[in-house]
Amino acid sequence: MLQKKLRRTNKKIYETLVANGFEGSYRTVCNFIKSWHMTSEEENDTRHERLQHPPGEAQVDFGTMEVVKDSHAVDVKCLVMSLPFSNRTAAVALPAENQECFLTGLKMLFEEIGGVPQQLRIDNLPAAVIQPRTTREEAIYTDAFLQFMAHYGFQVQSCNPYSGNEKGSVENKVGYVRYNFLVPAPVMHDYDSMNRQL
Repeated sequence: MLQKKLRRTNKKIYETLVANGFEGSYRTVCNFIKSWHMTSEEENDTRHERLQHPPGEAQVDFGTMEVVKDSHAVDVKCLVMSLPFSNRTAAVALPAENQECFLTGLKMLFEEIGGVPQQLRIDNLPAAVIQPRTTREEAIYTDAFLQFMAHYGFQVQSCNPYSGNEKGSVENKVGYVRYNFLVPAPVMHDYDSMNRQL
C-alpha cells in the first residue's frame, strides 16, 4: 500500500479509471470512495478550533515530494507558502531544508507572490529557530534569519511545539500541492524547470 502522502485524489482515480475504459460518472466514484472510507475506518472524534487569518499573514512549511530524476524516484523538499486570507499558494522545490535553501526559497516565494507578507508564521524549523518557543520564553532565531527579517521588514510568529493546527492552512496546502501536481511523480530535469512547473 502507498504511503498516505502518495495516495491519489478522487479526481486522479476517476481519470485513471476513464483511461482504462470506465464509463461511470465522477460522482459514482466519489460515492463509492466515501462509503468505502466509512466502512473501513472508524471516524475520529476530533475537535477543531476556528482560526482567524488577517490580511498580510502568510504561513510557510516544508514538505517532502517524490519526483523521478535520472530514472530513479528521489525525494525533493518543497517550500510552500500559504496566504490564508486570500487562499493563495506558492511553492518552490529545493534540494534540502537547510538555512541557505530556506532563505533562498523565501526570497523566491516573495518574488512569486509579488511582495512580502507583514507577518510570517513558521514552525520550529532548524533553518530559522535555534531554540523553540516555550510557555515561558519566545523562540530564539538564528542571526541569518534575523538579518533576513530585518532586510525584508516582516514580523515572524513561531508556532508552539507539536501544534501543527496553528498553521493548518499551509499544512493543507502542502498536501494540495503534492496530490494535485506531484502525483504521479513527475520527471524532474532540474530545479529551475520543476519550479516553473510549480
